[in-house]
Amino acid sequence: MTSPFKIVAGTTAPGADPAEEFFKQHDPALRAVDAHRRAAKIFNEAVRIEFASYGKVTEAAYARLNEITRARTDDCFAAGYSLVKTQPTTMLGAIAMLQYLATLFDEPGIPMESNVMPETVEGEAWPCAVFRTLASALMEVQS
Repeated sequence: MTSPFKIVAGTTAPGADPAEEFFKQHDPALRAVDAHRRAAKIFNEAVRIEFASYGKVTEAAYARLNEITRARTDDCFAAGYSLVKTQPTTMLGAIAMLQYLATLFDEPGIPMESNVMPETVEGEAWPCAVFRTLASALMEVQS
């Protein structure tokens, strides 16, 4: 017996929240949060592997691990820069962005800063830059 349900490319599986899927597709802040979260996870794994390999692999292999970690750092900081500069287009996007950014200060053992964000964005500390981005976006969202 064939199922009367058919999943078409670009649609979601049954059970997915249609509102959440809509906002993910249409609010750039949600995509930026997701992109940074993925880049940070990959960066943290690269750091973990590099440190775990210290003294256990050849110097050449360790140098290659270091290159990989540096590249993942660049990717993570680029995603962070993009996140900071992305204006949410919905209140949900703004709230999700703030909730995600708050988690960056809640990392165990890292006092009031994050190792997965660039120190500055366009010459100012990234938290200041994101506050400006959010303030500007919220003025538009409220209109």
